[in-house]
Amino acid sequence: MNPLPPMLDELQSETSQARAQQTSLSPSQPLTRIHVACFLGISLIFLYLRTFLLPGTPLVPRGDQMIFFQHADHILQGQVAFRDYFATVLPGTDLLYATILAVFGTHAWVPQAVTIALGFVIAWTTLWICSKILRAPLVFLPALLFLVLDYDSAPDATHHWYSTLLVMLAAGVLLDRVTRLRLILAGALCGVATIFTQTRGVLGLAALCVYIVFISRGRLRSIEVAKQLAFAVLSFAVLVGTVLAYYIYHAGISSLNYALLYFAVKYVPTFPVYTWRAYFIQIPPHQTFSDLPRVIPYLFIHILVPFVYIASLIRLARVRDSLERRQWNNVFLITLVGIALFAAVATGPTYHRLCMSAPPAIIVCVWMFSGTTRLDRVVRLALWLVGIGSLLYLPVHRQLHYRAYLDLPAGRTAFDDSVTYEENKWFAQVTRPGESFFTESQLSFSLRLHNPTPLDHLTPYEFTRPEQVDAVIRALADQKTPWIYLYPDIYEPHATGDNLGPFRDYLRANYHLVKVYPFGQFWQRN
Repeated sequence: MNPLPPMLDELQSETSQARAQQTSLSPSQPLTRIHVACFLGISLIFLYLRTFLLPGTPLVPRGDQMIFFQHADHILQGQVAFRDYFATVLPGTDLLYATILAVFGTHAWVPQAVTIALGFVIAWTTLWICSKILRAPLVFLPALLFLVLDYDSAPDATHHWYSTLLVMLAAGVLLDRVTRLRLILAGALCGVATIFTQTRGVLGLAALCVYIVFISRGRLRSIEVAKQLAFAVLSFAVLVGTVLAYYIYHAGISSLNYALLYFAVKYVPTFPVYTWRAYFIQIPPHQTFSDLPRVIPYLFIHILVPFVYIASLIRLARVRDSLERRQWNNVFLITLVGIALFAAVATGPTYHRLCMSAPPAIIVCVWMFSGTTRLDRVVRLALWLVGIGSLLYLPVHRQLHYRAYLDLPAGRTAFDDSVTYEENKWFAQVTRPGESFFTESQLSFSLRLHNPTPLDHLTPYEFTRPEQVDAVIRALADQKTPWIYLYPDIYEPHATGDNLGPFRDYLRANYHLVKVYPFGQFWQRN
């Protein structure tokens, strides 16, 4: 038989490659329960070994999450956000943590258990979304990378993670099918996300609306598209409106307007980490081979967000005619949601905020390299090796690292650095549970102390207003607060915008320096 003509042979080859590429990008068959259960079980073990020291001692909780536990303490004392304490986001996290503390009490294990539960649910959500986009076993890779390169880099259960989770759930509801009930549910989930982080919830809803309009072009009449949008927007508006009405009634519309709009626009950008210059700061140490476990996630997240979304849109435009329509729509939706989550932090893209916006980017990244080319296979292999290697290394490193233990008022607590251990050990000896203390939230939680002021902390920028400084001074004087903790950046006056002069004067007139640590100073009332 004569061989095929060269042109026909080349055409057949290209057709085979296109079919192979399309097959590699098609969604998987339903995952077996045993595989899903095994992966989720491994996820739980990983999260536990990164937050507890065996057999069951929680590591000292850190990060901005402790500010929201401090807000929860305010709520349990009968205070109301925006009226009795200052906040720049709607108090979804405050209310959640107040409920948790009311049910379980103030114990050292509570913040770490919350961190585990949050990471587990986001990993499950990532796996659920991937099951509609990727083939097994590749469906597990994004969730694995989320655990070891993303969440492990920012295990800080703040409002950012909750709102990201809720927006992802809203997108997941609309994958494959758009129905009236799904639209109502998606809108409600974005509404709940708004109660945690207003920018993420609103931008997430906007992304869903753009998606609905785009996929409806040429299929539905304008009036039908408007009805679909109305279902999502109305459920969103009812939920958010109800919460806003409650706080308008208790705190006043002027307080909400100041905290959520005026302050956010005028003064938040005066804080250096809330500007675009925050991108690619917080670079971890990178001098030795042992620094790789911190350098790799840092580079991975910064390269991925937001550039993978641009690459995804270009790729989607190229494969629109060859990729199965439902599959194309699913990837497009996740890309839009990822762009919305990044846009919510674009004015202050610190490393941790990028991490807290990155799960959709990880999903899109793996989809981008799910083809059959040599580059695809090499990238996938590298991602698998990094993911599995980190999954094994990180828990072992945590368990074998420096450790010390203290029996604190919140319960037995483990420490993985000597400075924090010494601070907690010394301060526990000179304080009693129930005393007022300003301003370190981790110490407040672990030692069961209370912040008497309406502020979480002071800053030497316009971010801290003169009237807020006066409110702090009044509260300290009224409560005769025995201890104050100062961070290094407020020891001495800064440039223009520093409003802490009256506070420093009050401090030196009424307190004396007792203890100095690398992270801060302890001052005791005279």
